[in-house]
Amino acid sequence: MIKIGINGFGRIGRILAREIIKNPNLTLVKINDIYNEKTMEYLFRHDTVYGDFKNNASFIKTSREDIKKLNWNGIDIVYECSGIFHEKKELLWHIKNGAEKVILSSYSKELPTYIYGLNEKNYKNENIISSSSCTGNCVIPILSIIDKYIGIKNATITTIHSYTTDQNLLDNKNKDLRRARSSTQNIIPLQSNVGNATVQFLPHLKNKIAAKSIRVPVANGILIDINISLKQKSSLKQIKRILHNFTNKHITHISKASLVSSDIKGMSFSNIINEDMIYLCKDNFLKLMLWQDNEYGYVKRLIDMAKIVKNG
Repeated sequence: MIKIGINGFGRIGRILAREIIKNPNLTLVKINDIYNEKTMEYLFRHDTVYGDFKNNASFIKTSREDIKKLNWNGIDIVYECSGIFHEKKELLWHIKNGAEKVILSSYSKELPTYIYGLNEKNYKNENIISSSSCTGNCVIPILSIIDKYIGIKNATITTIHSYTTDQNLLDNKNKDLRRARSSTQNIIPLQSNVGNATVQFLPHLKNKIAAKSIRVPVANGILIDINISLKQKSSLKQIKRILHNFTNKHITHISKASLVSSDIKGMSFSNIINEDMIYLCKDNFLKLMLWQDNEYGYVKRLIDMAKIVKNG
């Protein structure tokens, strides 16, 4: 049984806790967040997107803001989900305070990064790793396949993303002027790290990928629009054959259904490819559109990484 702790009980942390409790190989021992126990318990049990959670499992709840004061004695893996701590020198406090391993649930410039279904077999038993971002888990495995079997000259990535809790419901102050605007009433262009995350795995594409995020007024899900200039001429038939033959069926689902964003809620895949949304222009310009439940699909990959990290 792998003993788990979670620091940060926001959207990812709460859905992660639910999935840990449902997994017979994991046990949730402790969570920490800056909010009080009553608030954490209420938001954990009642979720507007995913519904109520009726499991009666209990776990320790603490409300400490200072990462240096957390106690993780007896914990095998701490998931760092606060969105605040990203640097190795900060995450080392989890190790100093008793945890054996730490998995960061976001992109990192400096940490060893593993994406389940892509490079998890290369895990070198590091005690602190990143599992990249939800968008990275969606995009990078597919780009890696296209690059391996056809070749990528350059690409653009546009993430059409549900609004998140760091945005304003109504116009209000923010250092980022676009983030100051209402997330429920606007389409809002923002920066994206998925280009940098991709270059970690495909370094030859440095300065050849441009990425942006567009936040839209839906509560869940993402659609990623990828435009690729290919190194070789191809055909739609070849593209589909490559995707069917070489994608990892545990993390990728290829669908013939006419999906919209609400259809992907609760889907456990890192990416969902609609066959009718694969386009090829002039034999060497490819457009792919990938769906993901950015919370649930990503949480399932964090769960998958637990066994890899625990077993070394």
